[in-house]
Amino acid sequence: MHPEPLLEIHPQDALELKLRDGELAAVSSRRGHITANVKVTDRIRRGSVFLPMHWGFTQEKACEANTLMHDQACPVSKQPELKACAVIVAPAVSVVKPVEQEAGRLEALRRWFSPALR
Repeated sequence: MHPEPLLEIHPQDALELKLRDGELAAVSSRRGHITANVKVTDRIRRGSVFLPMHWGFTQEKACEANTLMHDQACPVSKQPELKACAVIVAPAVSVVKPVEQEAGRLEALRRWFSPALR
């Protein structure tokens, strides 16, 4: 278990894409764009990357993997129907934060989602 969301990538792919362990990567699909810190590991098959989906906008170190997926999802949990998609990965020049983390929005969303905070 990692203490933050990490984009896991095979060493050979990381070398070809000029990605280094611990550096920031830009991840894009047809549906969205995010950034994540890179974890170079041989546990990942060449040509694939892995990004945990459990680091949503309510987490301080958010990495909204669902942004990359299509809109077909559970209406309650927002868990996407598919958990795999084609992406382009490249070194990032700046961090992309979820829109929900803009000033004051995250706290308002937490209060709305949690009856105990009302």
